[in-house]
Amino acid sequence: MSAKLLAQRRCQLPPILLAVLIQLAPAVQWFSQQVAQPGSVIAIVVKIGGISAALLGGAQSMSGASTWVSSTNPPSGKVGTAYTYRLQTAGAFSALSWSSSALPSGLAIVTSNSLFFVQGTPTTAGTNTVMLTAWENSNKTGASTSDNATFAFTNAPVAGTGPTITTPPRSQRQLPGTNATFTVVPAGTAPFAYQWRKDNSPVPGQTNSTITFSNLTSTSGGSIAVVVTNAFGSITSAPVSLLIAGTPTITNSIVGAALRFQFQGETGVTYRVERGPTVDFVNATAVTNVTPTVDGPITITNTPTSGTNSFFRLRLLSP
Repeated sequence: MSAKLLAQRRCQLPPILLAVLIQLAPAVQWFSQQVAQPGSVIAIVVKIGGISAALLGGAQSMSGASTWVSSTNPPSGKVGTAYTYRLQTAGAFSALSWSSSALPSGLAIVTSNSLFFVQGTPTTAGTNTVMLTAWENSNKTGASTSDNATFAFTNAPVAGTGPTITTPPRSQRQLPGTNATFTVVPAGTAPFAYQWRKDNSPVPGQTNSTITFSNLTSTSGGSIAVVVTNAFGSITSAPVSLLIAGTPTITNSIVGAALRFQFQGETGVTYRVERGPTVDFVNATAVTNVTPTVDGPITITNTPTSGTNSFFRLRLLSP
């Protein structure tokens, strides 16, 4: 029996309609299913070139399945946070398997209770366009449909606070030839980065919580500040002063039987007045120590022992 007669008997169709179907679908793989009630034919389903189509009535189809249920693009997520996106086609057809191009790091297609998800914990921030494919069969065969989906992940914000300064640098006056050390103590979320500045310019290589200026000279003074930075902001300390003590000029006079001498004192410097029996100050003794609290003239009066020679000198002891 010929193929045409066999198809005609199985489907109980008029020869003219059967001929039209075969003309339209010469690549028919199967053509035998019908659902019949007495006196009528409800549906005839053909499968042509691997794609199901209903000729009469309704049947499941993957046509239009490239529209995802939630949105064309999956929702965004954050690195380090669990992520789930359900894979599902539009219409009545339910895919029995899924595949994809390379998914973002940390994600994979998983199955749970016959449902499909892109799931995992993303590890890298960025935007990735992925080709998702829905398959008719469970082994990724048969009819399929594909569409691009964009997965976007950002770094999750880290809780923390910007820096504040709990112990700021302090102004100081130092003697020539000595050293000056400044220190800052910050608060906030560690770690901290530091950049010391002198006269509003960065000091190269000075990126610790302390800075030391060594072997000071009369020109070493200036305005000192430090910029403290962490992941949440930065703060600059109020500028303080590095002062270099100068050599005082002494003026003296005789007032009655006493010797009075005067010099310009500087805040924070300790001066010592010494007296010796000879000009080389061998066996010199201290007359007084003076530490001014404000810059200004210091006056000292001393009455030498009658009948002896006395020589006086002024020494800078500290800071």
